[in-house]
Amino acid sequence: MNILSWNCQGLGQALTRRVLKDLIFKHSPYVVFLMETKQPRNYLERLRRQFRFSHSLYVDPQGHSRGLTLWWSEDVNISVFSWDRFFFDGSCSTTDSACSWHFTFVYGEPNTQLRRLMWDRVMDLRRHTSVPWLLMGDLNLVGDSADKWGKRPPAVLDRTILNDLMRVCSLREIGFKGSVFTWTNRRHGEENTRERLDRALMNDS
Repeated sequence: MNILSWNCQGLGQALTRRVLKDLIFKHSPYVVFLMETKQPRNYLERLRRQFRFSHSLYVDPQGHSRGLTLWWSEDVNISVFSWDRFFFDGSCSTTDSACSWHFTFVYGEPNTQLRRLMWDRVMDLRRHTSVPWLLMGDLNLVGDSADKWGKRPPAVLDRTILNDLMRVCSLREIGFKGSVFTWTNRRHGEENTRERLDRALMNDS
């Protein structure tokens, strides 16, 4: 099963919509999780119908920022237990399989002063499931020096939270292809910073 998770940083531009269309066409995901959509749900519903997903759930943006979108096809059964401006939490199974798994699609708190509180809430979700768990999205956490390029080292708080998350919830990295870094400040020379913020983590139960 393919799942698309993308911090699109706004779906109002034609180029961004074209990239999304290309990603969906190339990977044929059963589930799409979009962060920072910055668009009202009637606009997102038009896109959903265009991309032929059967179901949807939204967290509306706050002014001109944030916003979460979850689309899924008729080939999967999804039950969403809870959601807020940071995550969708629920269960998923394919229509041709009796196996199910727990998911949390998450957009990590960008405010460092509130970050620990938000991740404590996510870790608490682990207590409510006994099936395999997938945690996926833009975590807004930099794990160690290998996950960052730039003048400043990774924040100790980020590393601590990520280590606690993986230890307490018995999570491991699924792995990835392509560039190590998923975000850049788009500056040049010594001012350039690149970070790996997006991850897919899972456990067995």
